Amino acid sequence: MAVAPRLPPLPGQATGVVHWGEGSTAEGVTVWPVSLEVRPGLQVGAAWFEVEGGAQAGDLGAIVAPGHFGGGKSTAESQGVAWRLAAAGVPSLVVDTPGLEEWGGPERALHFQRGAHHRAWLLAGGSSAMALQVAGLSAGLDLLAARGRTRVVATGASGGAVQAFWLARTDTRVAGVVLAAVPDIPRRPDEAGCGCTAIPGLAGPQPTVLSALDVPSLWLSERENAPAGLPDEAHFEHMAGPHSYTVAMQGAAVEWVAAHFGVPGPTAVVAPAPMEIRTAGPGAPGEHRSLSELPLAGAAPWQPIPRDPGWPTAECRGAGRAVVTLGAREVDEQALAAVGLRSCPLVPPPTLQSPDAGVLSGVVPADLVAGAVQAAVAAHGAQGVYAVGGWSVAAAASGEAHVLRAPPATFDDIGEYDPPWVHVPGLWWGLLPQLWASAEAISDDPADLAAALATPADP
Repeated sequence: MAVAPRLPPLPGQATGVVHWGEGSTAEGVTVWPVSLEVRPGLQVGAAWFEVEGGAQAGDLGAIVAPGHFGGGKSTAESQGVAWRLAAAGVPSLVVDTPGLEEWGGPERALHFQRGAHHRAWLLAGGSSAMALQVAGLSAGLDLLAARGRTRVVATGASGGAVQAFWLARTDTRVAGVVLAAVPDIPRRPDEAGCGCTAIPGLAGPQPTVLSALDVPSLWLSERENAPAGLPDEAHFEHMAGPHSYTVAMQGAAVEWVAAHFGVPGPTAVVAPAPMEIRTAGPGAPGEHRSLSELPLAGAAPWQPIPRDPGWPTAECRGAGRAVVTLGAREVDEQALAAVGLRSCPLVPPPTLQSPDAGVLSGVVPADLVAGAVQAAVAAHGAQGVYAVGGWSVAAAASGEAHVLRAPPATFDDIGEYDPPWVHVPGLWWGLLPQLWASAEAISDDPADLAAALATPADP
């Protein structure tokens, strides 16, 4: 049985608001900057490529999802295939996903480590980074349909190929798909690349996920072996070269589209050098909604199930009775030492600093930290836990006696020392008061918290 796509939708629909910029023509193809409103106040940039005065391929259009090559619609890997398809008579739309180019400020970061907190926040609210990216591409399909392009070929390279795949799996307007430099779908937990390609609860490779693709597809890869599970209408071609949407792959993509859908123009052309594309819009990008302002409904509140991951216990610092510390700074350790307590810091391994492994496994990573806290308390005979900022989540979930310094009240309270796994399901949608209610003391003053641990409450 085919595995159903696990892409919980974002609330609402695209608004249909489109802002067109001034077109520029290169070698007979005109490029128009476009901005699309994916949700009220949340825009993404795009670029429309169309041949001037040439024949058009009926109702056929193309949508291009940029990969993670350092940019979006202004990169050679995105513009090259869009320009070639347009020159052949297939109008093409390149859609930046949130976090790229002029709509890529810190408030919309989604990719790599820079966007880890936003990815985890989306999961905590019952959605995912991939759902947001597909929503942006779906807004692009709306624009294509409004311009008479009711059959669409989706394409992209690397992470863009993953987006194109899931768009084809979830939107019936996609009639075919070309995937270049394809990574594993679903991704492996240890695979390099952006965690924004992860699908909650699906860790690759899973042949049934691929075999459920029900439109014609072309798979272009620098790797020699085809992935297991390709459907009957899929064609795999090994094309040696770097991990990119190479010129050779772009040519193969246009030829495949021509063979399957018919195009009136030439399939062998030389694309011009890429141009910088900036979109139009009502104001500066920084004035628009950040990802943390999306009105997510929230997931079912997290019910902690601490799991001991077997991490080595921390080496304690100082003398006196032990306290397990989470996220403690020098000022916190000094306060503990002043009342005769020694700090036993818990430092999760680097693999847990990003939420992506938990996304794939379906395990809430905070459960592992809470289990490690319990094990550390037992190993050191600690009389309590001292947690700072977002680390308060694991302290509260452990069930051990704990004090909290400056636990977050909103998403914006999360700081640079807070790991992304703090965004547990439902955290920002009503769970916080329940978590903090079990603390023996909450304060911004380390001395007050150290004193509370030094003189624990009577049982």
